Amino acid sequence: MDWVDEILVWDTGSNDKTVEIIKTIVSPKIKFSQLSPLSAEQLTQARQDMLNQSRSDWIMIVDGDEIWTESAITKSIKIIRQADKHHKFLISR
Repeated sequence: MDWVDEILVWDTGSNDKTVEIIKTIVSPKIKFSQLSPLSAEQLTQARQDMLNQSRSDWIMIVDGDEIWTESAITKSIKIIRQADKHHKFLISR
């Protein structure tokens, strides 16, 4: 959580402990929504809705079973900062 400004967690019917775990984390960065299981088309729309609701310039969509090591996060942030430094992106939503 130290690496991000905002975390949108939308549970779409997981059968692991996602809901239980996320409810134990108290942070204004986390925006949690619990949805019913979605079809592929509905999941695509839900992800677009997440993008629309985000206030961030850079967005990563990460599935719940992905694991990001600290070195991978550090490398990604370095690349993003270099891109921001050398190129000014205009992001439209």
